[in-house]
Amino acid sequence: MKKLQSNIKIYSSVTPELINNDIIKAIKDKVNIFKKKLKHDAPYEDIIGHLCDYEMIETDEDVSGYCDLEGKKIAYKEGGLPIIFHEIGHTIQYDLGYFEHEPIMSSRITVEQQCETIAYYMYNAIYKHKTLGPDAFTSYFTKHDLLWFRDWNENWCEDDMEAFFNKLLDLEKP
Repeated sequence: MKKLQSNIKIYSSVTPELINNDIIKAIKDKVNIFKKKLKHDAPYEDIIGHLCDYEMIETDEDVSGYCDLEGKKIAYKEGGLPIIFHEIGHTIQYDLGYFEHEPIMSSRITVEQQCETIAYYMYNAIYKHKTLGPDAFTSYFTKHDLLWFRDWNENWCEDDMEAFFNKLLDLEKP
């Protein structure tokens, strides 16, 4: 493990494209806000409100949650704190200029994977008494999620990863 600008230990396999000193500072700021204003059993609405000043809404969409950056809303359906922290991760990306609606699939996947990485480190820095392993933050890293993401974005962006997705689909064949 390596350390960046804080006491948050980063797995050495995590690349700077997924987490860097700016992101670590933003995570540390959120952790400090949490420690000052919230308790570990705080309602999701309070966590969202204090950590990013967004409103929490419920959703019936075919997702566990999503972040409306322009409307300053986080929609939540299911999945618990890993989903809440994932969506708060998007607000960090947005504030740092890392979140863009790229029209290219590989860029969109990188943004989502970066967000999962942010969620993992932020959650575990706050909930040190009940940490979760990387397996709790695998959205957009698994074959199932990547294929779902491709279908979700089918009409919104250019699929520069067609050969990659075809290989994933070939792996599913008996």
